[in-house]
Parts: sequence; structure tokens; C-alpha cells
Amino acid sequence: MRYIILFFLFIMVMGVNHLHYNYLLSGDAGMSGEYIGYIFIGPIIFSAIISAIVCLIARKRNSASFIRGCCWVMGLMLITSAHSLLRKSPSQEYVFSKEKITVTIPNKHWRDYKNDEGKNFLITHDANAAIMINRWSQKEKGIYSFKELTDTQKETSAFIEKFPDQDLTLKTCEVKGAQCRYQELNLTLQNNQKKRVIYTYLLDSDDFIIITATIAPEFIDSYHDDVMKIINSVHNTK
Repeated sequence: MRYIILFFLFIMVMGVNHLHYNYLLSGDAGMSGEYIGYIFIGPIIFSAIISAIVCLIARKRNSASFIRGCCWVMGLMLITSAHSLLRKSPSQEYVFSKEKITVTIPNKHWRDYKNDEGKNFLITHDANAAIMINRWSQKEKGIYSFKELTDTQKETSAFIEKFPDQDLTLKTCEVKGAQCRYQELNLTLQNNQKKRVIYTYLLDSDDFIIITATIAPEFIDSYHDDVMKIINSVHNTK
């Protein structure tokens, strides 16, 4: 009977942990390995080690006590995992504090990342999509309207060379507290690596804001909708 109880507890822990960590399956082999560790290997090893330690301390060295201990540990793991899953909202707000921009993260694929210069990004767990924000005063950039932005792009040889023979038309988007336009372009880096780049431009009463999203070409189908949801959720809090 104890073995049956332990088996069903293990199955339930696997199910709850799958709901918690299934985003890892969309990543590379390393992330798939993490998924296996969280779902299968971790619960077995953790419950066995804790139960063995308790049995040694209590001087109960028979198999029945060990299995009973594993059941208790597995039950506690089920409770804590379920509680954590229920508390974690599938979407949550994230604040780019320096840029005074708030966005809604649609799912658990995304996490915060800070580079060596202290710049905050949102990136996916597999690092195949990223979002960053820059904010300047309109006076600093000399851009007070989207027409001036378009004219500047057309007159900047570096920008034209970066995106040759591409449609630079600005498309309309809606953001609370600012005027919004965006461009979706294909970029080839110096190492011949390709990226889909989505530039979103915001103009409020004083500032010029650029939201830059990049997606690896083979992951466009996976992350394009997420990126657009994040962009459409932008709230200018200044």
C-alpha cells in the first residue's frame, strides 16, 4: 500500500511540476535537461535523501520507514509546488524603472536580465528573444514628431545600410500616455547572424522612447505574438 501511495504522490508531483516548468520544453537541450531534473529526477532524489537522513537520525533503518518517509516528503513537495503554481499568475507586470515604462509579461517564458552596464532587458529563458528600452528627451535627439523620425532615418546612411531594400514605413500602435509607431525589419549582423527587429517609437509631451525587440528567425513563430503583446501592453508612467 505504501508503494502505491508513493507512486500516486510522485505522479501528482510530476503533473504539478510540469505545469510549472513546461516552458523549458521550448528551449534547447540544456533547458530540456532542466525540465527532466525538475519533473523526474529532482523529486526522486530529494525525497530519498531527506527520508534517509530522517531514518538515520531516528534509527529506523527498515524499508517500511524509508518508504513512509518518502511519502511524507513527496506529499510536502506536492503541497508546496501546488501552492507556488496557484500563486504565480501566468501574466505579470514588469517595470523598466529607469525608463519609467511598465509592461505586462504574458507568460513564464520571459525573465529579467541586467548586462554589465546595468541595463535591464526582458529576455526569454532560451535567450532567443529580447526587449530593451531607451528614453531620451526630444530635445536631446532633435525628434519632435514621427515625420522628423522618418526623415532622419532616410537621411542616415548607417540606418539605410543596416536595413537595405526594406519598407521603413511606420505603422500605428496604441500606447497609453504617448503617441506610438513601430517598424518590423530584418537585420543581418556582422557575423552573418540574422534577427527580426521590431522598433517601437513613443513620443510623449517631452521624451522620445525606443523599444527594441529582437527575435532569432527560427523562433519568430514562438515569440512574435509574445513580443507584440508586451509592446501593446506598454504603459508610459512618467
